Amino acid sequence: MAYDIFISYSRKDKEIARIICDRLSQNGISCFFDLTSIQGGDEYQEIIIESIEKAKVFLIICTPDSMQSTWV
Repeated sequence: MAYDIFISYSRKDKEIARIICDRLSQNGISCFFDLTSIQGGDEYQEIIIESIEKAKVFLIICTPDSMQSTWV
């Protein structure tokens, strides 16, 4: 699935990421948010790479925790 926005964040900031995703979704903007976009048993690395490539916008939530994250 192609998303309008891919949200990259530290799991320590998941509440703010969830709020951002919810607000965008309420306004008709589709978001890749790993906690809701990846299902159990999915090949998460493949899904993440594909979702980044297909997203129109890549949004990084920059916080001290995300700047220290290997995955962000």
